[in-house]
Amino acid sequence: MIVDAKRKYKAYPNLVKQMKTSYLESEYEKSGSISYFLKDYYEFFINYLIKIFPFRKKSLKILDMQTPSPLDYIVELTYNFKQDEIKIINEILNSKNWEKKPESIQ
Repeated sequence: MIVDAKRKYKAYPNLVKQMKTSYLESEYEKSGSISYFLKDYYEFFINYLIKIFPFRKKSLKILDMQTPSPLDYIVELTYNFKQDEIKIINEILNSKNWEKKPESIQ
């Protein structure tokens, strides 16, 4: 997992450069409509999440996208965890001395 994280960290600047180049070459840049660009080219957003976080592409789904303004981008995502991923998350949570009550989550 650490090797994968290092690989993703190295890929980050190239990913941002690719997104920036595509945006600057688009019609959206002229009007400053970054949110509409992200909605129409949502693959960039999905690829960004997959590159930065240890998500599997097939398990990450966009349920809803809204662009209330040229700058605001609201996206509702869902991710289907595998059992081994849930096990790792539970191990991490159990290793911490956090309160386990739902009302303690802010």
